[in-house]
Amino acid sequence: CLQSIHEIRHRPVGSKVEATATAWLPLDGPLSIGLTSGASTPDNLVGSAIARLSEFCNPLSLASCQERAREM
Repeated sequence: CLQSIHEIRHRPVGSKVEATATAWLPLDGPLSIGLTSGASTPDNLVGSAIARLSEFCNPLSLASCQERAREM
């Protein structure tokens, strides 16, 4: 769950327990985000995760992510 541009709640690969990570979004270079889901995960939930990411910044502009992080 994307709590904010600074915090994410997730289940690490191989773990059955959720973890909370801070400073999860690197703001100082190129960025790739992997999003996985099971076969039974509805497409709208995957779409919601992508939409939430786009709320933080323009996905095509690292500068917009850096600006948003400074504002928050």
